[in-house]
Amino acid sequence: MSIEIDGLGYYYRSRPALNGVSLAVRPGGVVGLLGANGAGKSTLLRILCGLLKPGQGSVRVAGYELPRERDRARGSIGYVAQQFGLYEDLRVEENLRFYTRAYGLEEAETVERVQEALQRFDLDARRADRTGALSHGWRQRLALACALAHRPAVLLLDEATAGLDPAARRQVWRVIQEEAARGAAILISTHHLDEAARCDSVAWLHEGRVAGFGRYSDLESSLDEFFSRAQGVA
Repeated sequence: MSIEIDGLGYYYRSRPALNGVSLAVRPGGVVGLLGANGAGKSTLLRILCGLLKPGQGSVRVAGYELPRERDRARGSIGYVAQQFGLYEDLRVEENLRFYTRAYGLEEAETVERVQEALQRFDLDARRADRTGALSHGWRQRLALACALAHRPAVLLLDEATAGLDPAARRQVWRVIQEEAARGAAILISTHHLDEAARCDSVAWLHEGRVAGFGRYSDLESSLDEFFSRAQGVA
């Protein structure tokens, strides 16, 4: 497995954000994370990319134990956060170069991967544009390009399609499918049930626990009821 989580717990002060979470994602697999705001989805993804230290349980990503082997795991992980981790004062190409080098690639390989990413995400014509001047959709495209330029074995996406128009969402899912076909293990949090249906399986988080796991079609009736109730409360 590329992602292995067993009995994971994490606490914000005395409140459990994650409580005994166990989950696995195989190479080439796409698992969706569903749940209301505050269910623990972002916390789980941040632990998997080494930004947070687990309170209990064990976590392995791409064969590396976290947080003990966090530095070694870094080159195997691509992460797109809800809030863009891009440098808005840098140009598109400069952001790509920065992140590619940060993942440990040498200069010659960086040049090759940056050009590859610019072409793959249709960013070549915008390579000199200031990142802060890009629209939401173009910044999301750049964030994906930065996360994937080093060809990670594990891709972690935190609501990567939030706020995107239908065409941009389709492009994100085209990239997800391409990466899965390449063999990457993918974990994506989403509030879109149509996107959950495109995953191999889904994990439904509720108050820090896995309340359901399996194929979306097997959980659909329970999920529809849960989200309808959640929207009514909101």
